[in-house]
Parts: sequence; C-alpha cells; structure tokens
Amino acid sequence: MRIEPTGYQVFPEYDMRRQFDCMRLLASADLPVPRMYWLEPDDRTVLGAPFYVMGRVAAPRRQTPWAMPRPMPEPAPVTRATRPSRRLSS
Repeated sequence: MRIEPTGYQVFPEYDMRRQFDCMRLLASADLPVPRMYWLEPDDRTVLGAPFYVMGRVAAPRRQTPWAMPRPMPEPAPVTRATRPSRRLSS
C-alpha cells in the first residue's frame, strides 16, 4: 500500500494516479514491478489521504559487506604525495 503523505512532503506534489498508471505500464513491459490492485484517489474517509494497493515482488537478495561469507579484503595502503618544502629566503 502506498499512501500520499499528509504532513511534511519531500516533493511538492504527489500524483497518486500518475504513479499507479506508471507502475501498470512498467508491468506491461515485463519489468519486475508489483501488481497494482486498485487506486483510491479521492475518498479521504478511508485512510485520510489518497492511496493505492499493490502486490509484492520478490527481489534478489543483495550481498552486503556485513553479510558476505568471507571477510572483505583489506584496502590498499594510501600513499601520501609529499611536496618538497620550500625555504623562504629573507
């Protein structure tokens, strides 16, 4: 379920119909998007804001560094470029 924000909003506008239609179009292109079940764009009595209901998509599990079966290799040592010092002549 996706509900339009009612308080602080990151984006100035949330077009729930546009999001819903976009997800349906992506599904018709055989992309792994959730099935869109229904959109409630106007009735605010149900949840207090427009919303749509969608299914779930099984996503492949990402390998994260803390979940890898072996330790991560040590990074190469950083060498610092040295600049010859200049003596100020008086």
